[in-house]
Amino acid sequence: DAVTVTGIVQSGAGSVLVSAGATMTLTDDVTSVGGAITLSATTIDLDDTTDDALAISSGGGGGDVTLNAPVDAVGATADSLTLTAGSGNVVIPSAVGGGARLGALTIASAANVAGDAGATADTGTITAATVTQTAGTGTSRFAQIDTNAAGGVDLNGAAFALNGGVTTTAGGALTVTNSGTLTIADTTGPADTATVDINLDGAFTQDGAGGVSVAGDIATTNDAVSFAAPVTVFGDTGVDAGSATITFGNTVSGTSGGEIEDLTINSVGDTGS
Repeated sequence: DAVTVTGIVQSGAGSVLVSAGATMTLTDDVTSVGGAITLSATTIDLDDTTDDALAISSGGGGGDVTLNAPVDAVGATADSLTLTAGSGNVVIPSAVGGGARLGALTIASAANVAGDAGATADTGTITAATVTQTAGTGTSRFAQIDTNAAGGVDLNGAAFALNGGVTTTAGGALTVTNSGTLTIADTTGPADTATVDINLDGAFTQDGAGGVSVAGDIATTNDAVSFAAPVTVFGDTGVDAGSATITFGNTVSGTSGGEIEDLTINSVGDTGS
């Protein structure tokens, strides 16, 4: 049966498990003090009529936050969603916003962010106004991300894998601050340069100390592209900034496996380091 969750606060030890055989509608926050939170249903609908902002938080105690269903914002105003797992994992195996786009999606803290707790699978596709990850200590593996507001995508944490591409509109930028490796995959294959994998209506900025491993193609609408860390190219890759600048602030190299990778740069502005 369908279930409406009007808010859960778990103030003692223990986990929170809510399961519905049909649609689960969230109208208020779900929180625990370190215990894992698992929500399972055919779909999870967000509909907070008070402030259009929902939070699911296990605090800082290491409990995973798992959403075992597609998540959609169904209210008159698209609800925002904040996920907090502390030292636990954020597990999102299904699409978020695929049926009805979310407002702002924020991952406030997590170890891994992925389709499973061990980060061996990507999240489901994410469709939201903006996507922000404030902190992460493990690996964040994202399938396709699509945003339509000026805030774009802002990712802060350790290792990131962008395996499904990123699309932004409304001037949205993509900023990645990574202490581990940032991997940008080619969504169709390492020899493809026809498909733009990171397609931005704003700037691309990689400003973390971790390295970058890239095979996916990056294009902006005349907005700057910059890499602060060493870049390794592991597939035929194109970087197109139109009339804006492309900056490599460190080394650019191919892989050591013997295959020759192509890097194509298109910029009417200055290109250099």
